Amino acid sequence: MKPVLRKGKLTRWKDDKGFGFIRSSDGTQDVFLHITALKQTNHRPTKITSQK
Repeated sequence: MKPVLRKGKLTRWKDDKGFGFIRSSDGTQDVFLHITALKQTNHRPTKITSQK
């Protein structure tokens, strides 16, 4: 199964825990995001796309 790239907006982020949630642009669901899923970064994302 090929992953689908979707756009979204970061709605919540916990710097101390290193995770947050992205709201899909179509508003269907929130997607969990952990900082380890982001390559070459260690700080809060500001603009992001998510894969499902």
